[in-house]
Amino acid sequence: MRAVRFFGVGIAALGIAATAAAPVAAEPGRPQANVFIAQVRYLSPPGTGVNGEYVKLTNGHNYNINLANWTLHERVHNRTYRLPSHWLGPDDSVWIYSGHGRNGGANLFWGSNTTVWDNNADTATVRNGRNTTIDTCSWRTKGPGFTNCP
Repeated sequence: MRAVRFFGVGIAALGIAATAAAPVAAEPGRPQANVFIAQVRYLSPPGTGVNGEYVKLTNGHNYNINLANWTLHERVHNRTYRLPSHWLGPDDSVWIYSGHGRNGGANLFWGSNTTVWDNNADTATVRNGRNTTIDTCSWRTKGPGFTNCP
């Protein structure tokens, strides 16, 4: 009986060790090594105006991506922003602000005079130049004014 119990404990320990050694899976619903929506700030903090809203887009690839002709779509009011030619390096991010500004560095500007994102519920969708959906991010309640997209 003692040997069987010891054997069972050994098998259980082996299972734990094998689980610990297994590679970590990608977040559910998000392909590994892809461009993805990392965050949406849909409620401008006081005093920030339209540019208090933004979408943070991150390159999970290990190579540069040109975002030329990619689009960022807002579902509730059916608005679309066409991204300009902008190279996004591996693990780099670009912030797409809702208002006006000068595109450069890690900052792009939608050019809207009013807020883009609905505070209570909306969906952001990014598509590549071939109109293939790359990623989406949704929220269903007002919450804290931003969402970290899983």
